[in-house]
Amino acid sequence: MSVTNRIRLLTVLTCSASGAMAPAQTTENLEPYVGRYTGFAGSPNQIEVKLESGGLHFQPTGQAPVAATAEANGTFRLKGLPIEVVFHHNDAGVVESFTFTQGGRPTHLTKVEVLDARYAAVATQVRPHGLSDAILKGDLAAAKVLIEKGIDLEELDTRPDVAGSNGRRPLNWAALRNNTAMIGLLLDAGAAINATNLSGFSPLHHAAEANAVEAAKLLIERGADLEQRNASGQTPTDFAIAANRIVMFEMLKTAQCTQRKCEEVAASRVAGLSELLEKLDAEVPGWLEQASVPGAAVAVIRNGEVVATRGYGYADVEKSIPVTPTTGFNIGSISKTIAAWGVMTLVERGELDLDAPVDRYLTRWQLPDSEFDEKGVTIRRLLSHTAGLSLHGYPGWGPDDVLPTIEESLSGKTNGPGAVYLIMEPGTQWKYSGGGYTLAQLIVEEVTGESFEDYVREAVLRPLGMVNSDFRLSDELMSRSSLAYDERGLPTPNPRFTEQAAAGLHTTVEDLAKFAAAAMATDDGDARGRGVLKAETVELMLTPAPASNLTYGLGYAATLRSTGRQGRGHGGSNRGWQATFEVIPETRDGIVVLTNSSIGSRAFQRIVQTWDQWLAGQLEHRQP
Repeated sequence: MSVTNRIRLLTVLTCSASGAMAPAQTTENLEPYVGRYTGFAGSPNQIEVKLESGGLHFQPTGQAPVAATAEANGTFRLKGLPIEVVFHHNDAGVVESFTFTQGGRPTHLTKVEVLDARYAAVATQVRPHGLSDAILKGDLAAAKVLIEKGIDLEELDTRPDVAGSNGRRPLNWAALRNNTAMIGLLLDAGAAINATNLSGFSPLHHAAEANAVEAAKLLIERGADLEQRNASGQTPTDFAIAANRIVMFEMLKTAQCTQRKCEEVAASRVAGLSELLEKLDAEVPGWLEQASVPGAAVAVIRNGEVVATRGYGYADVEKSIPVTPTTGFNIGSISKTIAAWGVMTLVERGELDLDAPVDRYLTRWQLPDSEFDEKGVTIRRLLSHTAGLSLHGYPGWGPDDVLPTIEESLSGKTNGPGAVYLIMEPGTQWKYSGGGYTLAQLIVEEVTGESFEDYVREAVLRPLGMVNSDFRLSDELMSRSSLAYDERGLPTPNPRFTEQAAAGLHTTVEDLAKFAAAAMATDDGDARGRGVLKAETVELMLTPAPASNLTYGLGYAATLRSTGRQGRGHGGSNRGWQATFEVIPETRDGIVVLTNSSIGSRAFQRIVQTWDQWLAGQLEHRQP
C-alpha cells in the first residue's frame, strides 16, 4: 500500500472512530513534535501535529484532530485507535519524522519543511530527475527547456524522500497530477505512453488512481492500452473498481467496451447459494481468529429477499456465548441510512421540503453565522453530505457520562470533535458530516413533536419488521446484545450517543438485512420501500446527489463491484463495533456483516470480497 493510501486509511479510521478528546498530561516537552508531516514533498496528504490543552493532537488534512496519549518519551498512542506513533530525531537531536504502526504495518512520515529542503536541493539540479521535478512543480516552461536539452523522458524517479520509491516516470507523474498540458508535451516529445513504473503502473493506471479523468481521456485518445495490467494483474478499469473511482470507471468502460466486451465486464453469478454459504461456514471462523475479531453475523440477500443468516464466533468470549442472527450489535454510521428513511417519510407526507433552507424548521437551535450562505443548507444536502458542514464523526460517551442535549451537541459538547458549522459553500462539493445528520435528527423532532427514537421506531423500524432494533438502548435490548471488544480483544464499554441519527442504532443482522432488502424489488414485483416509502422515493435515495461526485445518494454510499455493477450501502464504525451492508439493486443481491470489534473490518472485508467473487462467478476454494 502506498504512503498516500496509508495516510488516507489513517484519516478514514480516525474520523470514523474518534474525535479530539482531552489528552493525557505529560511532563515531557512536546513542542519539538509539533509540525506538519507527510510521505513525500508536494503531497497534499499531510498530518499536522498540534499541541493543545497540554497534549498532542494528530490532524489529517481536512479532518478533525485526534488526541494522543503519551506512553514514553517520543512514543504515543492515538486515543481509541490501534495506532502507535514513534517520533525520530536526527543526529543533532532534532525531531524530523515519525512512524505510525497500524495493523502491524509501519508508515514513515517526515516533517514537511525537512522534505521541502531536500526537494529544493535536488530540484536545483538539471539531472537527475529534473523533469520529474518540473512536473511536480507544474512548471511547463522548465519542462520544455529540459526536453529541448535532451533530458531522458523515461528516467525512473526513485528518490525515497521526494517522490516515493516505486520508480515513476515523468509521464506517470503528469498523469497523477492530471496535468493534460504536461501530458501533451511529453507525448509530443516521444514519451512512451504505456511504459510502466517499477510496480507495473502505466500512466493510465496512475490516472485511475488519482481519479484524473481529463488526463485519462487524453491518454486514451493518444493510444493508451486499456487492457494493460500492473504487477497485481489489474487493468486500469480493475483499478478504478478497486479504488471505487465511479466517474473514472464509467469513462473507462465507455472507452473500452464493444457490446461483447461490456457483457463480459458485467459477468453474472454462476455458482449457487449453497456454494457461497459452504465457503463462509468453512472460512469465516478462521478469518475471525486470524483478525483477532471475537464474532460476526452475516446475512445474504438474493432476488430482494433475505435467504440466509449466520452467526460466527462469540458474543461473549469469557462465557463462550455464541453470536447468532438475533445477537444485537451497534452499527455506527449505518444509522445514517435508517435515519434518512425516517426523514424521507416526512418528505413524502409534505411535512419537509427537500430543497427548502433548514432554518425554516428550526426553533431550538440555529447554524452559527459564517461567510457562507446558510440558506443553501437543505434537507437534500444534509442527507447527501453536500451541505458544507463540519464534524465528520463522533466518539460517543461512556456508561457513566451524562449525555448532552441535541442543542448542546450541535454547539460543541461532543466529547472532542467540536461544533457543527459551515466550513464551505453549501452544494459545491461532498464533505462527510455526521454533524449534518445530527441536525437532521433535530429537524425530525421539531417537525413531529416527538423524540427522534420514538418517531423512527414507529415510522420505519417496526413497519419493516425490525423488532429487535432501536435507537434507545433499553435494558431489554442490551440483554440480547453482544459485548463490544477493542483492538486488543478486551471488552470495552458500549458507546452512547446523543447523536443517534449519526451513529446510535442497535440492531441484529436479521433486522438490518430486512432493511437492506427493502430497497430492492422482489420476485413478486416492485416492493421497494416495503410500505414505508414509495418505490420512487427509494430510487431517489439510491441515486447519487448533485455535487457528490457520483459517490453518495440520500443516506446511501455508492460502490463498485468486480462485476462492474454499482452497489449501494454504508459502513459503520464505533469503538468496539464495525459493520457494513451493501445491495446491488440491478441484480437484487445484498450482503450484511456485523462485527463486535474495533478492528472488525479485518474480517468483514474478506467476507464481502468472497460475496463479490461469488457474484462474479469467480469464487475461490480453499485447497484441501
